[in-house]
Amino acid sequence: MSWNRHYSELEKLLVDILAETDFAITVQEIAKRIEEKKPGTFTGKTPSNSLYSVIYRRENRRKQRGHEPLLKTIKEGRSVYYTLNDTPTDVAGNEIAENE
Repeated sequence: MSWNRHYSELEKLLVDILAETDFAITVQEIAKRIEEKKPGTFTGKTPSNSLYSVIYRRENRRKQRGHEPLLKTIKEGRSVYYTLNDTPTDVAGNEIAENE
C-alpha cells in the first residue's frame, strides 16, 4: 500500500474493521482481519507494527491539533485493545487539519 503523509487508506480499513465488531480487539487481530479483507495491504514482515505506527502517528497528530481521538484504548494486563470512540468516523483517513 502506498504511503501518504496526509491521507491514510489503512486508517479507513481500521475503522471499517472496528465498525464491524461489537467488542475491542488487539492490533494483531485488526491487522489479520485487514489482510483477510484486502490481501496485499501490508508489504512488510510485521503488519501489526505497521498498523500500530499508523494508529500512533495519527492519534498523536489529532491530540496535538486539538481533535478528539478516533480510537479508545483499553489496557488489560500486557494487552491493549482498541475500539471506536464516540467521535464521527467519517474523518478517518482524511487529512487532520489544524483546529481553530
